[in-house]
Amino acid sequence: MARKTARCTCPADGKLVFLGHLKTCPEVADEVHQPAIQLTFQQVIDRGLSLRAVAYWIDRGYLHPITRGRGTAREWPQVELQVADLMRRLCDAGFTPAAASVIARTYAAVPVPMRIGPGLTLTIKDEPPAEGL
Repeated sequence: MARKTARCTCPADGKLVFLGHLKTCPEVADEVHQPAIQLTFQQVIDRGLSLRAVAYWIDRGYLHPITRGRGTAREWPQVELQVADLMRRLCDAGFTPAAASVIARTYAAVPVPMRIGPGLTLTIKDEPPAEGL
C-alpha cells in the first residue's frame, strides 16, 4: 500500500504541493508559525488528552518530548504541546492517531488548509470551538 503524504497549498505561489516542498521553499522556510495560543502540558491534559494516550503516542513516535523515560517529568517544547492538542482534536473527529500526527505536524510547520483527498480540504482553526457546539 502506498504511503500517504500530506499536501498543502503553498502560500508563496498558490500551487498544491507536498509538505517537503514547504520545508524547502525559500518564501515559506523563512516564515515561522507562532500559534495564537501558548499551552502548558496541564492545559493539554485538561482539554481531554489522557496520560495513557500521551505515553502511547510517545512510544509510537507521534510526540517528541525533550526528556524521555518512564517515571520522570517530561519537558515539552511548545510545538509538541500544539501537536498533542491538535492530535487529540483530530482523533476526537475520527482520524487515526497516525493520520492525526501527520496532519498536526504539517499544520505546525505551515498553517494552511490541507488537501486530504479528492475534493476534501481540511481547514484548522488555532482555537477549538466552545464545548457543545
